[in-house]
Amino acid sequence: MAGATLTTIKFSGSNFKYLENAGFDPSINFSGGTSFEIILPRNLKKWSINNEILFSSYSFQGKYLDMENERNFTLSTTKIGYSYLKMNNLIRYKYPLKNIHIYINAGISNGFALSETNHRKKETTFCTISNVEDIVAIQGPRMYEQGIILGTGIKFNKFSFEFRYERGNGMSDFVTLNSVTNRYFFLLGYHLSNNK
Repeated sequence: MAGATLTTIKFSGSNFKYLENAGFDPSINFSGGTSFEIILPRNLKKWSINNEILFSSYSFQGKYLDMENERNFTLSTTKIGYSYLKMNNLIRYKYPLKNIHIYINAGISNGFALSETNHRKKETTFCTISNVEDIVAIQGPRMYEQGIILGTGIKFNKFSFEFRYERGNGMSDFVTLNSVTNRYFFLLGYHLSNNK
């Protein structure tokens, strides 16, 4: 399966205005992977367990201007990006409708970070003095993300299309900083077998 993912991120907490108010635009990226479906024999084989390995990534950039007055201000440019290898465990219910199957999914995701962008450029101006610092945006980020998944799709012969939503707990490991990721997947799939 492969497709596109639209990701948004939201930070909330205290003393992290450069993240909360950075105005991060949504990130659109490629996602792809493979899955293994175990069809349960009861209830006309309508229920199944899906185990997936999926690659997913996002990249954000935002700016925040903390201005006390025209001669004393700080401009922060923040870049946050992660690539994950995700292990998803889903329960699926399929309903036959003529030549197609309509299905819904629900489950959990466990993402392990493969790469990271975690950078803050802090430009401080006081009167005529300017100072530039290149520092990390988030100290000690979490490299393991958990999430919940809901999705729906259709399957025709060996092909499928699915829309999926995932809410994750992001990368912040601070008690005082909450990070929430919202992912919207648009996935096309090809099935090696045509199990009903």
